Amino acid sequence: MAWTWSHLCWPYPTPSAYESTYANYPDCSISFADFDCDAYQDTNDIAGFVDCLLTESCPPCVPYGVMTVAPSNGLASSGPMGGPFSPAGWVYTLTNSGGTSINWTAAKTQSWVTLSSSSGTLAAGASTTVTVSINSNASALAAGGYADTVTFTNTTNGSGNTTRSVALTINALPGALSATPNSGLSSTGNQGGPFSPASKVYTLTNSGGTSINWTAARTQTWVSLSAASGTLAAGANTTVTVSINSNASALAEGSYSDTVTFTNTTSGTGNTTRAVALTVTMGD
Repeated sequence: MAWTWSHLCWPYPTPSAYESTYANYPDCSISFADFDCDAYQDTNDIAGFVDCLLTESCPPCVPYGVMTVAPSNGLASSGPMGGPFSPAGWVYTLTNSGGTSINWTAAKTQSWVTLSSSSGTLAAGASTTVTVSINSNASALAAGGYADTVTFTNTTNGSGNTTRSVALTINALPGALSATPNSGLSSTGNQGGPFSPASKVYTLTNSGGTSINWTAARTQTWVSLSAASGTLAAGANTTVTVSINSNASALAEGSYSDTVTFTNTTSGTGNTTRAVALTVTMGD
Protein backbone atom coordinates (compact mmCIF):
# COMPACT_ATOMS: atom_id res chain seq x y z
CA MET A 1 0.00 0.00 0.00
CA ALA A 2 1.07 3.64 -0.39
CA TRP A 3 2.19 5.20 2.86
CA THR A 4 1.59 8.92 3.24
CA TRP A 5 3.84 11.41 5.03
CA SER A 6 1.48 11.52 7.98
CA HIS A 7 2.08 7.85 8.53
CA LEU A 8 5.82 8.45 8.56
CA CYS A 9 6.12 11.43 10.88
CA TRP A 10 3.05 12.04 12.94
CA PRO A 11 1.86 14.65 13.93
CA TYR A 12 3.45 16.77 11.15
CA PRO A 13 1.09 16.54 8.12
CA THR A 14 3.70 17.54 5.51
CA PRO A 15 7.49 17.58 5.16
CA SER A 16 7.40 21.39 5.13
CA ALA A 17 5.56 21.42 8.45
CA TYR A 18 8.24 19.20 9.95
CA GLU A 19 11.07 21.30 8.50
CA SER A 20 9.45 24.53 9.70
CA THR A 21 9.12 23.20 13.23
CA TYR A 22 12.73 22.04 13.29
CA ALA A 23 14.22 24.91 11.28
CA ASN A 24 17.01 25.41 13.81
CA TYR A 25 17.70 21.71 14.35
CA PRO A 26 20.66 19.97 12.67
CA ASP A 27 20.42 16.64 10.92
CA CYS A 28 16.64 16.44 10.99
CA SER A 29 16.00 15.26 7.47
CA ILE A 30 13.33 12.56 7.53
CA SER A 31 12.64 9.54 5.37
CA PHE A 32 10.90 6.20 5.68
CA ALA A 33 14.27 4.55 6.28
CA ASP A 34 14.57 6.43 9.55
CA PHE A 35 11.95 4.10 11.06
CA ASP A 36 12.34 0.41 11.76
CA CYS A 37 8.74 -0.30 10.89
CA ASP A 38 9.18 -2.14 7.61
CA ALA A 39 7.65 -5.37 8.92
CA TYR A 40 4.38 -3.68 9.65
CA GLN A 41 4.21 -2.15 6.20
CA ASP A 42 5.14 -5.39 4.53
CA THR A 43 2.21 -7.17 6.22
CA ASN A 44 -0.21 -4.27 5.69
CA ASP A 45 -0.64 -4.09 9.48
CA ILE A 46 -1.73 -0.48 9.51
CA ALA A 47 -2.47 -0.36 13.22
CA GLY A 48 0.86 -1.95 14.07
CA PHE A 49 2.66 0.39 11.68
CA VAL A 50 1.08 3.52 13.18
CA ASP A 51 1.82 2.28 16.69
CA CYS A 52 5.41 1.78 15.67
CA LEU A 53 5.64 5.28 14.27
CA LEU A 54 4.10 6.77 17.37
CA THR A 55 6.52 4.83 19.52
CA GLU A 56 9.60 5.79 17.55
CA SER A 57 8.28 9.25 16.70
CA CYS A 58 10.39 11.57 14.56
CA PRO A 59 14.17 11.22 14.80
CA PRO A 60 15.51 12.75 18.04
CA CYS A 61 16.87 16.20 17.35
CA VAL A 62 19.00 18.68 19.32
CA PRO A 63 18.40 22.35 18.40
CA TYR A 64 21.21 24.51 17.16
CA GLY A 65 22.52 27.16 19.51
CA VAL A 66 20.56 30.34 18.74
CA MET A 67 21.69 33.77 19.96
CA THR A 68 19.18 36.44 20.92
CA VAL A 69 20.04 40.00 21.95
CA ALA A 70 17.76 42.21 24.04
CA PRO A 71 16.62 44.93 24.03
CA SER A 72 16.10 45.50 20.33
CA ASN A 73 16.70 49.26 20.39
CA GLY A 74 20.04 51.00 19.93
CA LEU A 75 21.89 53.49 22.14
CA ALA A 76 21.09 57.16 21.46
CA SER A 77 23.17 59.55 23.57
CA SER A 78 23.62 63.32 23.56
CA GLY A 79 25.36 66.10 25.44
CA PRO A 80 27.41 69.29 25.10
CA MET A 81 30.91 69.49 23.67
CA GLY A 82 33.28 67.99 26.22
CA GLY A 83 30.48 65.94 27.81
CA PRO A 84 28.89 64.57 29.84
CA PHE A 85 26.72 62.45 27.57
CA SER A 86 23.44 60.84 28.55
CA PRO A 87 22.66 58.03 28.63
CA ALA A 88 26.30 57.05 29.03
CA GLY A 89 25.69 53.40 28.16
CA TRP A 90 23.24 50.63 27.36
CA VAL A 91 23.19 47.05 28.62
CA TYR A 92 22.37 44.21 26.22
CA THR A 93 21.56 40.66 27.31
CA LEU A 94 22.82 37.88 25.04
CA THR A 95 20.99 34.55 25.45
CA ASN A 96 21.50 31.15 23.86
CA SER A 97 17.95 29.91 23.32
CA GLY A 98 19.09 26.77 21.52
CA GLY A 99 20.23 23.35 22.67
CA THR A 100 23.98 23.44 22.02
CA SER A 101 26.67 25.88 23.16
CA ILE A 102 27.77 28.74 20.96
CA ASN A 103 30.67 31.15 20.71
CA TRP A 104 29.87 34.82 20.17
CA THR A 105 31.63 38.11 19.45
CA ALA A 106 30.69 41.79 19.79
CA ALA A 107 32.42 44.43 17.68
CA LYS A 108 32.31 48.20 17.12
CA THR A 109 34.20 50.53 14.78
CA GLN A 110 34.46 53.94 16.50
CA SER A 111 37.06 54.86 19.13
CA TRP A 112 34.48 56.75 21.21
CA VAL A 113 32.50 53.52 21.81
CA THR A 114 33.54 50.93 24.42
CA LEU A 115 32.26 47.37 24.85
CA SER A 116 32.45 45.72 28.27
CA SER A 117 33.15 42.38 26.58
CA SER A 118 33.96 41.42 23.00
CA SER A 119 33.60 37.63 22.97
CA GLY A 120 32.54 34.58 24.95
CA THR A 121 30.82 31.22 25.04
CA LEU A 122 27.21 30.57 25.97
CA ALA A 123 26.03 27.14 27.06
CA ALA A 124 22.52 26.05 26.05
CA GLY A 125 20.04 28.31 27.86
CA ALA A 126 22.73 30.58 29.31
CA SER A 127 22.92 34.36 29.08
CA THR A 128 25.42 37.17 29.62
CA THR A 129 25.48 40.96 29.32
CA VAL A 130 27.47 43.40 27.19
CA THR A 131 27.48 47.10 28.07
CA VAL A 132 27.90 49.54 25.17
CA SER A 133 29.28 52.84 26.49
CA ILE A 134 30.24 56.32 25.27
CA ASN A 135 33.83 56.74 26.45
CA SER A 136 36.07 59.74 27.16
CA ASN A 137 37.20 60.01 23.52
CA ALA A 138 33.82 61.57 22.78
CA SER A 139 34.83 64.61 24.83
CA ALA A 140 37.24 65.67 22.06
CA LEU A 141 34.63 65.55 19.29
CA ALA A 142 33.29 68.71 17.67
CA ALA A 143 29.61 69.54 17.68
CA GLY A 144 27.60 67.35 15.33
CA GLY A 145 26.10 63.90 14.88
CA TYR A 146 28.10 60.67 15.07
CA ALA A 147 27.16 57.04 14.52
CA ASP A 148 28.48 53.53 15.02
CA THR A 149 27.12 49.99 14.79
CA VAL A 150 27.71 47.21 17.30
CA THR A 151 27.66 43.79 15.65
CA PHE A 152 26.76 40.71 17.68
CA THR A 153 27.82 37.50 15.93
CA ASN A 154 27.11 33.86 16.66
CA THR A 155 30.44 32.55 15.37
CA THR A 156 29.41 28.92 15.81
CA ASN A 157 26.58 28.78 13.27
CA GLY A 158 25.45 32.35 12.58
CA SER A 159 21.97 31.87 13.99
CA GLY A 160 20.79 35.09 15.60
CA ASN A 161 23.45 37.43 14.23
CA THR A 162 22.27 40.99 14.76
CA THR A 163 23.34 44.62 15.12
CA ARG A 164 22.52 47.56 17.36
CA SER A 165 22.97 51.20 16.37
CA VAL A 166 24.87 53.77 18.41
CA ALA A 167 24.01 57.45 17.84
CA LEU A 168 25.79 60.35 19.52
CA THR A 169 24.66 63.97 19.24
CA ILE A 170 27.10 66.61 20.46
CA ASN A 171 25.63 70.05 21.01
CA ALA A 172 27.68 73.20 20.58
CA LEU A 173 28.45 75.07 23.78
CA PRO A 174 26.56 78.36 24.12
CA GLY A 175 28.54 81.46 23.29
CA ALA A 176 30.48 82.76 26.31
CA LEU A 177 32.04 86.22 26.58
CA SER A 178 35.33 86.84 28.34
CA ALA A 179 37.33 90.09 28.70
CA THR A 180 41.05 90.37 29.40
CA PRO A 181 42.92 91.71 31.25
CA ASN A 182 40.96 91.55 34.50
CA SER A 183 42.31 94.85 35.80
CA GLY A 184 40.70 98.24 35.31
CA LEU A 185 42.14 101.47 33.95
CA SER A 186 43.67 103.77 36.56
CA SER A 187 44.90 107.10 35.18
CA THR A 188 46.34 110.27 36.75
CA GLY A 189 47.40 113.74 35.60
CA ASN A 190 47.39 117.43 36.32
CA GLN A 191 44.43 119.61 35.61
CA GLY A 192 44.17 120.06 31.87
CA GLY A 193 46.06 116.82 31.26
CA PRO A 194 47.76 114.89 29.92
CA PHE A 195 46.66 111.76 31.80
CA SER A 196 48.64 108.57 31.99
CA PRO A 197 48.05 105.92 31.06
CA ALA A 198 45.70 107.41 28.55
CA SER A 199 43.99 104.13 27.71
CA LYS A 200 43.76 100.36 28.15
CA VAL A 201 43.01 97.74 25.54
CA TYR A 202 40.62 94.88 26.40
CA THR A 203 40.33 91.69 24.36
CA LEU A 204 36.83 90.26 24.12
CA THR A 205 36.69 86.54 23.26
CA ASN A 206 33.85 84.16 22.55
CA SER A 207 34.97 80.90 24.16
CA GLY A 208 31.71 79.11 23.35
CA GLY A 209 30.50 77.18 20.35
CA THR A 210 27.91 79.59 18.94
CA SER A 211 28.13 83.24 17.91
CA ILE A 212 27.17 86.03 20.29
CA ASN A 213 26.34 89.72 20.16
CA TRP A 214 28.02 92.01 22.67
CA THR A 215 27.91 95.60 23.85
CA ALA A 216 30.29 97.85 25.77
CA ALA A 217 28.98 100.85 27.73
CA ARG A 218 30.30 103.64 29.98
CA THR A 219 28.52 106.43 31.88
CA GLN A 220 30.99 109.34 32.05
CA THR A 221 31.63 111.78 29.23
CA TRP A 222 35.39 111.80 29.89
CA VAL A 223 35.62 108.11 28.97
CA SER A 224 35.63 106.94 25.35
CA LEU A 225 35.21 103.42 23.92
CA SER A 226 36.68 102.44 20.54
CA ALA A 227 33.65 100.19 19.90
CA ALA A 228 30.28 99.91 21.58
CA SER A 229 28.90 96.67 20.08
CA GLY A 230 29.61 93.82 17.75
CA THR A 231 29.26 90.11 16.96
CA LEU A 232 31.73 87.38 17.82
CA ALA A 233 31.70 84.03 16.04
CA ALA A 234 32.57 80.91 18.03
CA GLY A 235 36.22 81.17 19.08
CA ALA A 236 36.64 84.70 17.69
CA ASN A 237 37.93 87.79 19.49
CA THR A 238 38.09 91.54 19.12
CA THR A 239 39.49 94.50 21.05
CA VAL A 240 37.92 97.49 22.75
CA THR A 241 40.09 100.40 23.82
CA VAL A 242 38.94 102.36 26.89
CA SER A 243 40.42 105.87 26.80
CA ILE A 244 40.50 109.07 28.86
CA ASN A 245 39.32 111.69 26.39
CA SER A 246 39.73 115.46 26.11
CA ASN A 247 36.69 116.11 28.32
CA ALA A 248 38.88 115.15 31.28
CA SER A 249 40.93 118.32 30.72
CA ALA A 250 38.08 120.43 32.08
CA LEU A 251 37.78 118.50 35.33
CA ALA A 252 38.71 120.08 38.62
CA GLU A 253 41.20 118.57 41.00
CA GLY A 254 39.78 115.37 42.53
CA SER A 255 39.06 111.70 42.01
CA TYR A 256 36.65 110.46 39.41
CA SER A 257 35.39 107.03 38.49
CA ASP A 258 33.39 105.16 35.92
CA THR A 259 32.53 101.55 35.07
CA VAL A 260 32.73 99.98 31.65
CA THR A 261 30.19 97.16 31.26
CA PHE A 262 30.77 94.37 28.74
CA THR A 263 27.54 92.47 28.03
CA ASN A 264 26.83 89.26 26.15
CA THR A 265 23.43 90.28 24.82
CA THR A 266 22.79 86.84 23.31
CA SER A 267 22.89 84.69 26.43
CA GLY A 268 24.35 86.78 29.23
CA THR A 269 27.17 84.31 29.79
CA GLY A 270 30.37 86.13 30.68
CA ASN A 271 28.90 89.57 31.41
CA THR A 272 31.54 91.59 33.23
CA THR A 273 32.72 95.09 34.18
CA ARG A 274 36.00 96.99 34.37
CA ALA A 275 36.64 99.97 36.62
CA VAL A 276 37.95 103.27 35.34
CA ALA A 277 39.63 105.57 37.89
CA LEU A 278 40.90 109.08 37.15
CA THR A 279 42.85 111.23 39.55
CA VAL A 280 43.21 114.91 38.68
CA THR A 281 45.93 116.76 40.60
CA MET A 282 46.69 120.44 41.01
CA GLY A 283 49.28 121.60 38.58
CA ASP A 284 52.56 123.20 39.68
